[in-house]
Amino acid sequence: MNAQDDKMMYRLFLTAVEKQVRSKAGPDPTIELGKVLKNNSVEFDTIMIREKDEDIVPNIFLTSYYRQYIEGRSVESIAEEIIGIYSENKDRFDMSRLGDLSFEFFKDRIFFKLVNEDMNRKLIEDLPYVRTGNLILIFACLIEHDPSGIASIRINNSLMKKWNIDVKTLLETAAENTIRLFPPKVFELESRNINLLLSHRLKDAEIEDLLEGEDLGNEGENDHENDREDEAGNSRVWIPDDIPAMFVLTNKDGVDGATCIVYRGLLERIKRRLGRGFYIIPSSVHEVLILPENSGYDKESLENIVSEVNSTVLSPMDILSEKVYYYPDDCFAV
Repeated sequence: MNAQDDKMMYRLFLTAVEKQVRSKAGPDPTIELGKVLKNNSVEFDTIMIREKDEDIVPNIFLTSYYRQYIEGRSVESIAEEIIGIYSENKDRFDMSRLGDLSFEFFKDRIFFKLVNEDMNRKLIEDLPYVRTGNLILIFACLIEHDPSGIASIRINNSLMKKWNIDVKTLLETAAENTIRLFPPKVFELESRNINLLLSHRLKDAEIEDLLEGEDLGNEGENDHENDREDEAGNSRVWIPDDIPAMFVLTNKDGVDGATCIVYRGLLERIKRRLGRGFYIIPSSVHEVLILPENSGYDKESLENIVSEVNSTVLSPMDILSEKVYYYPDDCFAV
């Protein structure tokens, strides 16, 4: 099957699913096909089931269903599952729980995410954002945050205008909230194979968090005094001078964890714990690798590895950057 035939079959599939869902859902709900723009301007086809007076409804993504259809699953079975997903989740999006969408209601839930600017030109056309290096921060409101996942809505220019605030206020609010809502986590890796580490999503939540017990809100004189003790041999220094090591920086959820590199004071704290500068390797939007400068690698060779992994392994939606950063030369202060 050539590419044009495949596109035609995919369009027929979307139409068939819409028709089948409408048939099974009955006369009351409105059934709509739509598109959702995700990170790196990746576009997904979705279907929505909307009852009367529902302002927010879940978008149910159809891409994975098309793969199942190609493998032999019936459209009827897919439609039944879609209706089941809607029935299970519709109460999660009750607008009455979101107050009047005022800034006062949301101000403790506003957070930011770190994304690639060039790959998100389309996405940010209607979004406020802040540049930091060759990356940008976009803003969102946290709706749900529990073991089942994270639900949020993006803050666009219209919502910012409704709140009568500017980007500076958004940034200051999000900077305070994000580290509280999504605390950072650092753990050491046993493997030193960068190609392997970048090729496999890191999910080990059982490894010791080296930031556990740290007062991340305290960057005052007492903290620096403790760091001087560390350099004299205190156990809070993470690695001896002569042992190469590699670390992962993410957040407690492991979702959009690369954003931690902009947390105020965090990279400087890591530098003091390592006792040296380090490379920041963008594994994905969900985590970065921290590689101390005594590793034997240089920036050019690391960027070659990252570029290859981005083009052959990572989902386009998960790519953060082709660039490797070195701290303290490359800073992400906002």
